[in-house]
Amino acid sequence: MRIVAALGGAALPRRGASVREAVRGLADLADGNDLVVTHGDGPQSAAGPALPPPGARPPGVIARELRRRLPSREVVALLTETVVDPGDPAFARPTRLVGRTYPAHDAGHLHAEHGWTMRRDGDFWRRAVPSPEPRDIVGLAAVARLVEDGCLVVAVGAAEGRPPAAAHRRPRRHARPRHRRRASRPPGHPGRTARHAPAGRLHGPQGGGGVPLRRVPPGRRRGDRLAHRGRRAPGRGRGHEGRGPVTGRRRDPARNDHTRWPASAVSRPPASVRRDWADLARPTPAPRRFEPAMAEHLPEPVRRWLHHALGDGVPLHGAARLRMHGRIRLGSWWPFEATQILRPPTGFIWAAKARVARLPVAGFDRYSGGDGEMRWRLLGALPVMSAGGPDITRSAAGRLASEFVLVPAAALSPFVTWEAVDGERAVARVAIGGSVHAVTLTVAPSGALATVTLPRWGDPGRGPFGEHRFGVVVHREADFGGCTVPASLSAGWWYGTDRWPEGEFIRFQIDRYEHF
Repeated sequence: MRIVAALGGAALPRRGASVREAVRGLADLADGNDLVVTHGDGPQSAAGPALPPPGARPPGVIARELRRRLPSREVVALLTETVVDPGDPAFARPTRLVGRTYPAHDAGHLHAEHGWTMRRDGDFWRRAVPSPEPRDIVGLAAVARLVEDGCLVVAVGAAEGRPPAAAHRRPRRHARPRHRRRASRPPGHPGRTARHAPAGRLHGPQGGGGVPLRRVPPGRRRGDRLAHRGRRAPGRGRGHEGRGPVTGRRRDPARNDHTRWPASAVSRPPASVRRDWADLARPTPAPRRFEPAMAEHLPEPVRRWLHHALGDGVPLHGAARLRMHGRIRLGSWWPFEATQILRPPTGFIWAAKARVARLPVAGFDRYSGGDGEMRWRLLGALPVMSAGGPDITRSAAGRLASEFVLVPAAALSPFVTWEAVDGERAVARVAIGGSVHAVTLTVAPSGALATVTLPRWGDPGRGPFGEHRFGVVVHREADFGGCTVPASLSAGWWYGTDRWPEGEFIRFQIDRYEHF
C-alpha cells in the first residue's frame, strides 16, 4: 500500500528527542508499505537576503531516524521547490513567522534598519514573510521514480496545498481564554505600566494592552453567572424539567442525545457536519404505526419482509442511529468502531475510528445537504484521505440507497417505488439527489432479508469512476425495540462475480440500534 504522510511545521516538534518520537509512528507505517513523507510550512518568500530553505533541516532529521529504524530500506531526503502565483495578494500581507525570536527593542531596530515586518510571537517578536498559495511542486516526477524504485522519500512541500498561516494556527484548545489575551502593540511601544493602569484591567510585560477582567469571588465557579449575580440558578446540582442544570435556559424539545456528535467515535468535525448530524437526528414528528394493510399493495417479497421486520403497531420512525464494530480492508483487514446516523432519503453520516498498522485513523463518510464527502486523519492530525465532488457525491448517494433497508419504514415512503421480479426478489427504485437507484432485495421464505444489490457509482481498484455491481450480504438479524433489522453484514464491490473476494471491503456487526 502507498501512504503519504504530511507533517506541517506545527505538527513536527523541534527538539531532537521529540522528533524521534514522531518518526517512530512513521517507521511503523513504512514497514511493508511505500511511504512518502512531506514536510514544510508552505511556500515562503522574503525580500532582501535569501532565507535558508524552510523545513530543510527537519526532513534530514526524519530521513536519518527512518534509516536508523529501517536499516534495510533506502531512505532519500529530497528538497523540492514550490511554484506560486507572483500576483498572489499574500505578498502584500506577510503572515508567516520565520527565524529566531527577538525582544521588543531589537525587533524595532530590525524593522527600522532592514524594513522587516515584525510580529508578536508570545512575549517576543519574529520576522513575518509572505506565504502565498502553492500552485505546483517542482520535482514530483523525481519523487514518483524514487518510490517506484522502492525508496522511502522525505520531501519538502506545502501542507495540504493551503496557505501555511492557516495550517500553523494553534489548535483552539491551546488558545488563551478571550478575556486574558493581550492586544498586540508595535515594537518599542512604551505601553502602560500597572501603576498607571485603571482598576479592573490587566497588563502584561512588554507593554501589552489592557483588557477588562470579570473577577469571581472566592468560592464561586467562573461559569456560575446566575449564582454570582445573586440569583439562584434553577436546577443547580440536580435535573430541572425543561431547563439546563446550571444556566436555567430552556432546551429545544426537538433535540436529544442523538443530535450530539458522537465524541466516542472521532474528534469533532467541521461545524457544518455537526449541524447536518443534528438535522438528520431530529425525531420523526407524529409517526404512524405499522398495520399489515399498509403493505398489501407491495410485491410479495416486500410484504413478507415488512411483516417480518415490523410488528403490528410499531411506530414508523424515519431515522436511526447505529453503533457497530467490525473489520475494514485498507490493504489488510483492520478493526474499526463506528456510529452512524441514517435518515433516507435525506442523508447519512458514518463516523468511525480504526487502527491501521497499530496507528489510529479516524474520520467520517457522509451524504448530507446534497453533497458527499470523505475525510480521514491519522493520529487525529495528519490527513490520509479527503475527497469530495460529483463522483464522491454520486457514490455516497448509492450507499444511502442501499442502506434504506436499515430503516424499514422507508420502504413505505413515497421516494421508494417497487417492482416485482419473482417470489424471492423485488426491485426498489430509490430516488435520492435527483437520481433513481435500482436496488434489488432478496428475501428468504421466512421474511428475513438475505441480500441487497445495486449498480453503484465508484472506482474500485482505483480505476476510473463508473457503475459497478455492489452487494450487501446479511448473515444475521436482531430485534431492536420491535424492529428487526440486519445485525451482521458484509459488503463490497463485484458481488456475484469471481472478483467478489477482491471487492469485499467491510464486515461488521450492529451492537446498538435506535430508531426515532
